[in-house]
Amino acid sequence: QTEVWSLNAASGGTWTKRGGAAPLSTSNYHHLVYFKKFDRLYVRDTIDTIRSFNTSYTLTAVPAVDYSLGLGTNGQQQILAIKATGDSIWIGTGALTNLVEKGRIYQWDGISAQPSSEYVLNANACVALCVLNNVPYAMDSDGKLLRFTGSSFEEVARLPSNNLSSVNNYINEGLLHPNGLIPTRDGTILALINNIK
Repeated sequence: QTEVWSLNAASGGTWTKRGGAAPLSTSNYHHLVYFKKFDRLYVRDTIDTIRSFNTSYTLTAVPAVDYSLGLGTNGQQQILAIKATGDSIWIGTGALTNLVEKGRIYQWDGISAQPSSEYVLNANACVALCVLNNVPYAMDSDGKLLRFTGSSFEEVARLPSNNLSSVNNYINEGLLHPNGLIPTRDGTILALINNIK
């Protein structure tokens, strides 16, 4: 069973076990993202569901309830990245069971039972996301850096190699770690790249 524990960073003390509702799935890794709009911590539960904790560390029930999301892809799209802007949570997915299928980026308001918008990529997966100046950026599995324009994601750059590894296991061996796309204060985006041949 995957559990959540907390510690007051300012005063230290002891760790406290948190939870509530059904526990998180143990067969998946769990991305976490804080969404200031609702003062909640959102976590990837299964390969295509997200649940959240409130300020009392109570975990929502499994979707569909408020503050949780089930993408309903029957495992065809796996959540690979989650980031938040001021008004939305952005969810990057990959079609890991079907390499000819396209990955997606979902925009979600953090409370509704369905995503607000869905953006289909021209690649198999969105392997990482970051936010710069409240604008989401995504790296796709072809090594393209994409920026949200307000209505779509457009390519702004490409990794300097067309010999990227074509492994389909983006979690462990892919071209970019899910937390490997980071913006800096000076407007630079850093990428932690794997498997360039």
